[in-house]
Amino acid sequence: MTASTARPLQLDHWANTKAPLTSSQRASVNRLAEWLHRNSSDFRQQQQRQPSPSSQPVEHPSQAETVSESAVDDAANAGGAEVSIAKGNHPITLPDAGAPLVSAQSFLAWYTQLSDSVTSSTQTSHRQALQRISDTTSTADNLLAQLEACQVNVSELRAGTAFVQDSSRGIREQAQSLLDSQTHLDTLAEDVASRLSFFTLLPYATNMLSSPDSAIVYSQSFLELMDQLDMALLFLQQEPAKSYRDAALYRMRYSQCVTRAATLAKMAVVRDLKAESEHVWDRIKKLDSGRSTSDPRSAASAPALDSKGKARELAGSTTDDADESALNQQVADALFGDATHQITKLRPLIFELQKRATNTAATSSATASTAAEFNSLLQECKAAWFQYRRPFLSRILLQRMTEIEAQATSAQPHSQLQQPLIQQTRAATHLARFVLQKEHNLYQQFFGASASGDVSSNLASNQGNDSDAALSAYLTDLADLFTARLRPKLAKEEDLSVLAQASSLIANAVHANAAQGTNERRPLWARSLLSVLHEAQSRLIARAQSIVSTDIANFTASESDGDLEFPERIRTYKGALHGSDAEQLTPPAAASATAAGKAQHRRAKSGAGLLDAALSASHASSSSKAQQEKVQLFTLPPTLLSTYYAPVGYTLELLYHLQALVPANAFRRIATAAVDACLGSVSKGASELVKRKKGDSLEREDAWLFELRQLEILREVVVSAELVLKQAHDQQTTASIASATSGAHRGHGDEPAHVSAGTSASMVNLSSLVTAINSLWSNTGRLLYPSASASDADSVSATQLDMQPSSSNVSARLQTLIEQVTTHWSDSIILPLRVYIDQSAAEASAAKFSSTYQALETCIESIVPEKAAKVMLWVEDPKMHRLIVNGVTEKVGQAYAKFAELRPADGVEMDPVGEMTERVQAEWTKVLSL
Repeated sequence: MTASTARPLQLDHWANTKAPLTSSQRASVNRLAEWLHRNSSDFRQQQQRQPSPSSQPVEHPSQAETVSESAVDDAANAGGAEVSIAKGNHPITLPDAGAPLVSAQSFLAWYTQLSDSVTSSTQTSHRQALQRISDTTSTADNLLAQLEACQVNVSELRAGTAFVQDSSRGIREQAQSLLDSQTHLDTLAEDVASRLSFFTLLPYATNMLSSPDSAIVYSQSFLELMDQLDMALLFLQQEPAKSYRDAALYRMRYSQCVTRAATLAKMAVVRDLKAESEHVWDRIKKLDSGRSTSDPRSAASAPALDSKGKARELAGSTTDDADESALNQQVADALFGDATHQITKLRPLIFELQKRATNTAATSSATASTAAEFNSLLQECKAAWFQYRRPFLSRILLQRMTEIEAQATSAQPHSQLQQPLIQQTRAATHLARFVLQKEHNLYQQFFGASASGDVSSNLASNQGNDSDAALSAYLTDLADLFTARLRPKLAKEEDLSVLAQASSLIANAVHANAAQGTNERRPLWARSLLSVLHEAQSRLIARAQSIVSTDIANFTASESDGDLEFPERIRTYKGALHGSDAEQLTPPAAASATAAGKAQHRRAKSGAGLLDAALSASHASSSSKAQQEKVQLFTLPPTLLSTYYAPVGYTLELLYHLQALVPANAFRRIATAAVDACLGSVSKGASELVKRKKGDSLEREDAWLFELRQLEILREVVVSAELVLKQAHDQQTTASIASATSGAHRGHGDEPAHVSAGTSASMVNLSSLVTAINSLWSNTGRLLYPSASASDADSVSATQLDMQPSSSNVSARLQTLIEQVTTHWSDSIILPLRVYIDQSAAEASAAKFSSTYQALETCIESIVPEKAAKVMLWVEDPKMHRLIVNGVTEKVGQAYAKFAELRPADGVEMDPVGEMTERVQAEWTKVLSL
């Protein structure tokens, strides 16, 4: 009993104090204790009372799974020898927590089982972790071993690669060196071949240039050979080829080849030009022999035009149409139209000569002799052109001009423009212009430097300078044929209008292209006609000077010829304007009719009407705006012109025909001479007018008014002449600037200033005319006095834009006449006042003063209307009316003021001086309507 109730032995305590056990020993003890517990009777009874373990849930599934997995892993990794160890290492099942602890043994067993379970699970997890670490370490070791092996392999590969690269670099350098050597050899071979080609060219050139085939010069290979010879010469003239042993010999041979080639080219050009000229002449002779005898008048006929404005307006417009009919179409084609084949054939050869004649000289001075040789060959080609074409062109021109002269002589003139000289000049001018222009254009197609597109501007300029002289002489020779045929007929012609028309026709042909651009230099063919133009201008100037000295300066009025029918002509003209019978108009009636119709006659007229007539004529003569912009001065309607003295009409006609047809200096010289001569003739005519035997008797004042009428139109002649001079000066300035600019760019010299005379551009423009009219309208009083313009005379005389001293002479004479008229008329009006003033010291009475005052009023009422009617009849310029009226009124006012100062104390009442002056002015205004 005592033993059974004794306190059980605590194994752990004993073990810890008496015999400490290791963990493995403790595990063995625990397993032994567990086995003893399980084999005890108490455990068996307890197991019988509890359900089977399979029906109870597993308390630690995770642990079971872990143990199972670890067992599987251990079994897979360890093999069959470790099966027993794997079984021993299996975790021990935990004791049932719900089983009651009935004794210390059961507690001990429970605790032991629990401790074993914990120990078993910890060891298993540690073992598994260690196993994994071991496996990982083994794997890492294997990888490290493999990595070391790879490093060894990589090092070996790198060493091999470096070796290969070193070997490849060497091979590549050797290959590049071989390639450079090969390239150098190729370049050297090409250079050697190129240099050898300059030497091997000699046999080829010798064979070609020695070929008996004359057509070889037209081949492309011949032209290429000339360029190759130039390149070979250039090569041999430079280092290092210049120092070669046989360089001098080859240079000499190549120079000979170049000269030979150029000579062959020249010979081909000359030969073909000669053959072509012979062929053309044969064609022309066949055409002449087979030409039918048609009406020869059709070619030279022209529409009948007016003798003045329309002739000049249409003179230039018919140029193109006349050019087409200047020659027969077949003849023109034979001369100028069928040269395309020859141009294509010969132009390359001529170009090669031109290029070497210019460029070689510009290369170096050492080859100047060679350039001169080429230039000599080129000049021979040009000389051949002139030599072979001049004969048949001259023959054709002479033959055609002979036909034109025959047609003009046989034609019956129906108007001035159908005069033989005008017809001949028109047709011959068109013929010469057509032939010269076509010949010039054809020459330029062969020899012009601009015919090839690849020619430099310097070459074109130099060739143009060189060819101008020879070509100009050639064209001038052809034009001289026209001059020689025209000169005798111009010398025999006395009609100034016919000479003017002939000059205008020639001038229009010379300056046909002036309207296209003022900056363009006149073509050479047009300059060749200048000799003809100068001949016509010289004859026109000579005839004009003759008219000035005979018809104007030495004009003798004939009463039988009606030269002194003044103022009857004026009454007729003004009566016709207002629809009245001029023969029935007495002077007062004519003045009244004129005053009644002044709104129609003086429609804002400025001056005497010469400039207004030119303005009206410019609008009526042409529907073309361009033609209206150009105004022809010195023209009056025939009915109005008949109211002026004959020398005035001669002067107007003379200057009308000279404007824009002669140089400005010649025009000024003739215009001043004509105006001065007309002044003298008018003064003599005024004296003859008073002495006439037929018609109404005239007083001295009528002579003054007659002269005043002529001088007021002469004053406008002077203004018109200055407009012409200013227009010519402006045109000459523009042409000089354009010519200087063109000469600087093209290397040509300036043309003479006088050659621009005769162009349509020399006509006065509309704006200048309107300005002059406005100035004349507002400044008539200033223009009458020489002192007003004397200050400007010196400044403008240098430029020859004035009409001094003629303008001063006209103004001075006008001033003198106005002073004479105003003095004479004022003396007539104030005659009673002068008598009273002279006798006032001896006889002064109120009755005499009153009678004098009444006599003054009577004189004003009777004399002023009569004198105003004369002013209205004789004088056209309203400004002149004002000047005369103001002069008379001023003198009457001065005399009236002196008369008023002598008024007696008992004298009659009289108007103040101002009112009396206004009264006199009002009497004038009744007739003149100032």
